[in-house]
Amino acid sequence: MEHAQASWDMSAYCRTARVPVPRVWTDRQGATLTRFEDAAWVVMDEAPGRVATAPLTVPRAQHTGLLLGRMHRVLASYPRPTRVRQTRWRTADADEVAATTETVLARASAQGDPRLEHLHIELAQRREDLHTHAARLRAGLPDHLVAQAGHADFTRTNLLVQEDVITAILDFQGETCLQAWELGRAAFDPRTVANSPSWMSCALRLIDAYRAENPGLPLTDVRASARIALLSCCSASTAPRPLSTDFLRQQQPTCGSSGSSAR
Repeated sequence: MEHAQASWDMSAYCRTARVPVPRVWTDRQGATLTRFEDAAWVVMDEAPGRVATAPLTVPRAQHTGLLLGRMHRVLASYPRPTRVRQTRWRTADADEVAATTETVLARASAQGDPRLEHLHIELAQRREDLHTHAARLRAGLPDHLVAQAGHADFTRTNLLVQEDVITAILDFQGETCLQAWELGRAAFDPRTVANSPSWMSCALRLIDAYRAENPGLPLTDVRASARIALLSCCSASTAPRPLSTDFLRQQQPTCGSSGSSAR
């Protein structure tokens, strides 16, 4: 209950700074969360738009970066939550993470997943990627990365979209997290990297827009965001989506203007 309240408080704080967060209504006692039996209820305005199922477009990527940058800039002065987002992508043992693929395969087999043969191939690639790339990617990360209050789940499924405009940001987790981690997950959205030939243009445009709104994030953190995105994807314990081989080759990306290349 305490964590839920903190999350709603953070979203309300962002709303005052022109971040598109639905308005939350208070009850007669002025509380955001209303207890009823064993549950807590929240009433908020309905927001237009829907969750996008297609890869990012360049205009949507730009608007996403603008809003994420604005949110990070606003939350830089917000008290850091006591709850901290884990960084398994940086600390987890590669062998332990690779072993979880067997759990994924067992679950898929029990459910009669028609993609089982394909999953075997993908997860074998995931294990190879972990052992081949994880140590080198981690070694290239700076010792210090900026941590502050953040959404902590700023992903496609928590954004409502109308045309190429983000109309609402939902489901704040209200945790202390690394800005570079949240930026990397947004800029290098796995669905976009896997399925769109414009994934690099989307990433660069998103980061350009982000930096325009939040120029205070050190460039070292911005550059680290691509490595973190790839490590996060490789360290996930759920069934993977295939990544573009071009992205796997990007070991030291430089994020500048939309006309530059990530090398």
